[in-house]
Amino acid sequence: MPRPPAGPPPAAPPTLVMAREGRGGPGGEPTDILATGRPVDTPPFLVYAPAVVPAVAMLPWLFACAPSAPAPRAGAPVSASKAEPLDDAATLTRLDLDLLGRRPTPAALVAADGAAVAAARAAALDDPDLARRAAWLWNDTLHLAAWRDDLARLSVLNDATMRGLAWEPLAGIEAIVAEDRPFTDVLTSADWPEGEVTAALWDLPYTGTGGSWGWTRYADGRPLSGILSTNGLWMRYQADQTNFHRRRANMLTRVFLCADFFDRDVDIGFDAAIGGADIEDAVKQEPACANCHSGLDPLAGFLGGFSERSEPADLASAGRYSPWLATYAAARSPPAYFGNPGLTVTDLGRFIAADPRFPRCVVRRAYEGLTGASFDAAPEREALVHGFLDGGQRWDTLVVAVTETEAWADPALRRQSADQRITAVSDALGLPRGPTGAWSGLDDALLDGELRVMGGDTDDVNVLLRASAPSPADVLYAEWIAQTAVPEALTLDAARAPADRLLLPPHDETDEPNVRAQLATLYARFTGLLVAADGPEVDRLYTLWGAADADARWEEVVEALARHPRGALR
Repeated sequence: MPRPPAGPPPAAPPTLVMAREGRGGPGGEPTDILATGRPVDTPPFLVYAPAVVPAVAMLPWLFACAPSAPAPRAGAPVSASKAEPLDDAATLTRLDLDLLGRRPTPAALVAADGAAVAAARAAALDDPDLARRAAWLWNDTLHLAAWRDDLARLSVLNDATMRGLAWEPLAGIEAIVAEDRPFTDVLTSADWPEGEVTAALWDLPYTGTGGSWGWTRYADGRPLSGILSTNGLWMRYQADQTNFHRRRANMLTRVFLCADFFDRDVDIGFDAAIGGADIEDAVKQEPACANCHSGLDPLAGFLGGFSERSEPADLASAGRYSPWLATYAAARSPPAYFGNPGLTVTDLGRFIAADPRFPRCVVRRAYEGLTGASFDAAPEREALVHGFLDGGQRWDTLVVAVTETEAWADPALRRQSADQRITAVSDALGLPRGPTGAWSGLDDALLDGELRVMGGDTDDVNVLLRASAPSPADVLYAEWIAQTAVPEALTLDAARAPADRLLLPPHDETDEPNVRAQLATLYARFTGLLVAADGPEVDRLYTLWGAADADARWEEVVEALARHPRGALR
């Protein structure tokens, strides 16, 4: 994307005196799978639900088929006797889903071998889908994409506006990864991408094309420091005149240093039933309070000037930087980074980027986000950190390295995130994909909190951990996806040249061998599994195809495959 003229070079990072490394949490949940194609301890209704059976009508007997035992926790070990190692086709499928948010083509699965897997890793480094997938991985920690709460307070009711504000911080992560820049630029860049909607909101030059995001720069006098200067971030993480930006400060250390102040041990030896000014006296004088607040409050001193709940509830005020509020916050709590004094968020961004905990935390986010295993237990932990540093702190080479670790190659299947599921099904259906990576008709499944939770994901506000086991709601979520997207996909596919079709056969096939061959190809396209044209999986699809009305046969089959439970796993 085009960039505005470069500003003055950034100052050299300061030298820091550092505290201990914090802890982070695991990512997705692994799930075993049986040879029958269903997750271990999963109710039979998730094995295969033909599109001709309404999901709501299935619910009464779904609950009678409850699992006999809970699904394994994230990172739980799976013995070799339970599952064979990933073969080349399964490795290629997981690789493409984890790095790019899509499945390999059926032809790529057929040709999969060690060389093809190695070539796919190398090709991913230059694939634009890797950058978008990076933004979605960071949303698992920042929790921005589906957030709407405070925007309702600001009377921001237009979907495009709400989604633009929520995506603004993630757009910079995507752009920095796409341009192969050091990940420290997320915290130090003077420029940041804005979309057409957000650029108009903040009266900024729009440099994108066709609705894309383009680099620009805030011009209201705010200190510039990458994501730390964006309105979207501070609207999501609000402060007020009683919290004094402490929530914001803790969010930054939690997200970028993997050091959550709430993880610190506190022994309160005084009357905790106090309030108001008494609390502010306690945080300065009580040793138990000072254990956290001596580090937290000086960090909060950097963060004045941005949107606060205490301000008038209108969008114009929320997007305006206030030097007066910045001065007030700094006077109340002089800004300092763990004993190192500073002035503005520009200094704060450079401090975090120079902190040795930052690259280690970035590696943790990548490792736990892709494997679901504990980074602290990873045998490759130090090698990954050193490789990230030696490689100039590039995200793309980091995530590719994670795909070569022991935990990533664990054959236990894991639930896909909402973005993987929706972008993968958009790609499998051959639908045009927009800025989110999905077909615009499925954006609600990515950006609407209630739909995301129905699919077992987070709503970025109240539900911040993914479901660890399948549920009846998965059937409804899959049905919504299929019924929303399949008709449009088949219309587009029918308009393609016969040789270019992805879903329909080149000609109006009724000959059983040709129909079965097409069904086997479609099965691979939607599940990532190669099956024989005379195998039981195709037998079931052929029965469904034959039972449907002649003009709805392929729609029934494609909708059933778009709802297949294997499509929700990686």
